[in-house]
Amino acid sequence: MNRVTKKFLGKVLPPFGIMGYVLVVMAASTIAPTLALQIGIPIVFLLVPLFDSMFYESWKDAKREVEWEDRDLLRDIESNV
Repeated sequence: MNRVTKKFLGKVLPPFGIMGYVLVVMAASTIAPTLALQIGIPIVFLLVPLFDSMFYESWKDAKREVEWEDRDLLRDIESNV
């Protein structure tokens, strides 16, 4: 498998995995015996990972921005010395 195919599959397959996960969670919630489980399963298995990934991506972006600012500041200091 060449590099282009690996990159392509790396970008295309995760959304299908996410859709499959959502399908399994929704199917599990429809066969749950009580209303509390029918409501609780999607909340726990869909919303918690969603918020987790949002916070993780936001943290990575903030960290990257601070590293870029530090790099630019060090480059400016070195060029003025």
